[in-house]
Amino acid sequence: MANSHNLSRFIDDARHILELAVPLALTQLAQVAISTTSIIVLGLLGSVELAAGGLAIGLFNLLRTMGVGLAVGTANLVAEEARSAGDAGKIARYAAASLQISTLAGLAAMAFMTQVEPLLLILGQDAEVARLAGIYLMATSWGILPCLWFNALRSFTVGLRKPGPVLAITLASIAINAALASGLATGRFGLPQIGASGVAIAAALVHLASFAALSAHVLRSPRYRAYRLAPAFLQLDAGAWKRTLALGVPTSATYGSEAAFTVAIALLMGTFGQAALAAHNIVNQIIYIAFMLAVGLSHGTSVAISEAQGQGQGAMKRRYGATGIGIGIAVMSAVGAGYVLLPGVVLAPFASGSGSNAADVMQLVAHLLAIAAVLQLFDCSQNIGVGLMRGIGRARLTLGLTLVGYWLIGLPVAVALSYAIGPTGVWWGLCAGLAATAMLILSSFERLTRLR
Repeated sequence: MANSHNLSRFIDDARHILELAVPLALTQLAQVAISTTSIIVLGLLGSVELAAGGLAIGLFNLLRTMGVGLAVGTANLVAEEARSAGDAGKIARYAAASLQISTLAGLAAMAFMTQVEPLLLILGQDAEVARLAGIYLMATSWGILPCLWFNALRSFTVGLRKPGPVLAITLASIAINAALASGLATGRFGLPQIGASGVAIAAALVHLASFAALSAHVLRSPRYRAYRLAPAFLQLDAGAWKRTLALGVPTSATYGSEAAFTVAIALLMGTFGQAALAAHNIVNQIIYIAFMLAVGLSHGTSVAISEAQGQGQGAMKRRYGATGIGIGIAVMSAVGAGYVLLPGVVLAPFASGSGSNAADVMQLVAHLLAIAAVLQLFDCSQNIGVGLMRGIGRARLTLGLTLVGYWLIGLPVAVALSYAIGPTGVWWGLCAGLAATAMLILSSFERLTRLR
């Protein structure tokens, strides 16, 4: 009888999490399909373009991730308010604050993206790779603002459990990006042939179109009318800024710490040459696809915990946390089995057009993919853990834990193993950093929720 009750409760908890996590995960998968399409098109242009474009996309994702982190706590604040007092004006002020903060973050990111080439040269990257990466980032820099605005609006709709057409918009953007990237890179469909820069311009256009579509829906839909977002955006609310940044700054730094760690790993791979960096970009993009499932679960579980926080339901927070982690590990185990059992199927979209050293690239890709099957279990666990800690309002502690896991454990191990066994050692170091971070975060969540 007790087992039956526990199973029923687990199913109820899982359903509550998945109601939000599934559409969010699908949206994240659709978003990463855009960058995956870009990687595939860059691979058709050659290994240098793939190495440079992949590195540039990684840097863009670093800036995007940190900008999104500043606003992602809006979903938690909105969810907590909606489940307690339900003040529409207060919810609107949280949404407006996230858009205003995203604007400042986007402008800062644009400025950085125009000055990347000298930095890459200082960090020991190939001169041609650095030059092309700099051109790519300059071409796509104006897309960062609408990208951050889109995610700020999405956090508002997610907090209300009314994500609306976010998934449909993102799915449409995949087709648009594929056509534009292919056309502008190779001259298809009557478009001018401008190579890797065309892939960058296509991505920026897609970000702009996605934001325009979501903002039009939010401003016109009756379900959001009570929140009066347009007037709220024109006003500054110090209280909303303070609460948004209290969650957003440490979350942004946490996301940035992970993304910067990933970029550092890419730079370390780049010291082994263009083929190693190209192989890294391919496998990193593959696990990035799977990682989006973890991101959806992280957001869904985090919002569920914030709702429980708003209703004063302490025991439920631990249950939601355990359920989210359990689902994540099960999903990542299944995906990892696909890497091991069906590597040809997984690698098929990337198997052509890597240039004169394509064989060297794909040989290393096969080795890295096997490591990825293990790595993504820890990657998923630590990402969901970040969401759990944000749900209980401990984002600042999470930042400290990720700094220890990524930078004091992961990077030194990656550097040491790179000298010992080469490029694969870099990835085992990445795995060690993610494993350490996952254990630190999840043990902290268990301790903190046991005390409450």
